[in-house]
Amino acid sequence: MRILDRYVGRDFLVTFLITVLVVTFVLCVGALLRSVDLMARGISIALVGRFFLQNIPKLLMFTIPVGILISTLLMFERVSSDGEITALKSCGVSLWNVVAPVLLWALLFSGVCFLFSGWLSPRSAHANRQLLRSVGLENPVDLLEEGRFVRELPGLMIYIGSKDGRDVEDVLAYELAGERVRRSVRAERGSIRVDDQHGILRIELENVRIQLHGEEEGGGDTKYISARRYPLRVDIAELTRRGEVKTKANNTAFPALVERISSLRKEDYPGAPQAYRIERMELITEANRRLTLPLSCLTFALLGTAIGVQGQRKDSSLGIVWGVVVLVLFYAFLLLADGLGDRPQLRPDLVIWTPVVLGQGLGCLWLARLN
Repeated sequence: MRILDRYVGRDFLVTFLITVLVVTFVLCVGALLRSVDLMARGISIALVGRFFLQNIPKLLMFTIPVGILISTLLMFERVSSDGEITALKSCGVSLWNVVAPVLLWALLFSGVCFLFSGWLSPRSAHANRQLLRSVGLENPVDLLEEGRFVRELPGLMIYIGSKDGRDVEDVLAYELAGERVRRSVRAERGSIRVDDQHGILRIELENVRIQLHGEEEGGGDTKYISARRYPLRVDIAELTRRGEVKTKANNTAFPALVERISSLRKEDYPGAPQAYRIERMELITEANRRLTLPLSCLTFALLGTAIGVQGQRKDSSLGIVWGVVVLVLFYAFLLLADGLGDRPQLRPDLVIWTPVVLGQGLGCLWLARLN
């Protein structure tokens, strides 16, 4: 059995490393194009090289699971078509003994992926944002992402329900004085304009309802004001001068992300309980994503092994199709969870676990049947 374990484990590892190198190289094309664009804007080669290298951890977080799926498909399809699986089973060797080395490698790479998703990838992504900010190349409009609270702007915390170019809808903004909320502004729609000459981001809101908190009015009761238009002004020149960026949820290390979830309080969202629920669910979903992506290594190993063992070389194209289907379905659930970010009642944090639970369950049942 030790000889079999070494044979299967070595064959898988060699195939896996080659596959990861090829897939990572293909996905690096996007980073290369962005690097060329930075060089065309006059950025030094040293900074461009740093930007490119800091993209590698994020790529590996995805290419390692994909490499496991492709390598298990290729390897077990080959040994199955050569009759090696049939010969081993006729000698009384269980299929589970054959695939055990691959599953152990998959568990090991799950730990490696958790290191990337939990620490290395968020830090490198944050470092790249800070690098772009320091050279003044981060588009301030891109900071206003839809479906999440944006805290990067000085003196303002803002949520945008949807964004089409520079037009926004369903806007909730908190104007801040330090950590205290001075006023809350809710608007049906608005538009974003950038004044590059003065370094100002202008957000022109329409059909607005403004909540003036008691402390702003000298300790009195909260007051409400309705207006057809309301302008928000943000000094983006200050952001560029500082060269610092606040950490987004997807750029936060896993321990800090858990700490942010536990420290989130309803009191920070006066008069907006739904905003609190959306923000909290966004953080919880992101934390669960950090766990599901590493576990996809084991999911893909089980499914890739089952598809490969059942397949024959003459049906190799069918195995590739099955592999593509597995990848599309898995990442479709991740995109679905992102799309449900503004609907916390639909529990996107549980949706993100669906492909992992179903994939591992189906893979185990499939292998048990083949055994």
